[in-house]
Amino acid sequence: MFATGEVFSYFCCGVCGCLQLEQIPADLSSYYPASYYSYQQGKAEGWRIAMRQRRNRELLQGYGLLAKLQPYEALNALARLKPARSLRILDVGCGQGQLINGLRELGYHQTLGIDPFLNQDISPWLRKLSLQELEGQWDIIMLHHSLEHLPDIHAAFKELTRLLAPAGRLLIRVPTVDSQAYQDYGPDWVQWDPPRHLYLFARENFQRLAQTHGLKLNQIWDDSTALQFWGSERYRRGLALAGASRSERFNPFYHYRAQQLNRQSKGDQIVCLLSR
Repeated sequence: MFATGEVFSYFCCGVCGCLQLEQIPADLSSYYPASYYSYQQGKAEGWRIAMRQRRNRELLQGYGLLAKLQPYEALNALARLKPARSLRILDVGCGQGQLINGLRELGYHQTLGIDPFLNQDISPWLRKLSLQELEGQWDIIMLHHSLEHLPDIHAAFKELTRLLAPAGRLLIRVPTVDSQAYQDYGPDWVQWDPPRHLYLFARENFQRLAQTHGLKLNQIWDDSTALQFWGSERYRRGLALAGASRSERFNPFYHYRAQQLNRQSKGDQIVCLLSR
């Protein structure tokens, strides 16, 4: 991502196919600088705020032109659950809180975002906290591309199960090695992202995790994007992720191909829905 040139080794589980970073750095905070993408919050003003709110409202309602023209995969995944505004919703690994702020703008006031790599609390609903420090019960717990960043997956699931309400649902989005992009790009696959991605999951992992922690895996679906192509192509050419042109990022063939792979369950990102 930042083209530092550091080399990291991963090993692959011979049973389930999960990839794991061989040696986790003692201090991961240095790999999450202020320029890290999830800590960037654009300053929308005026009509842009109104358009964003309308797009988000359309996504939650399941229809609308802006929802089609401006995809937002995290909110789109949550929208499948048809969440009522009264639900208690937790976002683990919230970054600057784009998703939680968007939900609160639409009346979802029982929401909280936590992220241990924040410098400090941003607001009462965006906190510098780890799972272990949190209390309470939550109707929906979301991890949008944050589970792969946690050093101990089983410890994390133990805490998630503790925090999940009796009828609660767990929504997890992660990259997956069970994908065409991983097969095609190998070491140039954009989702390696070492050393932040400590684990790269196979789809099978979530059935195993569910069984181990007394949960039920209800559904898995793909929501990969064009990033798997334009990002991997840049890495193949030895380029950093930053600096990609608009024509690279919005290549219509890449978007079409991502949608095609999603339908075939070969995309490089999946959404897993679990419950008690």
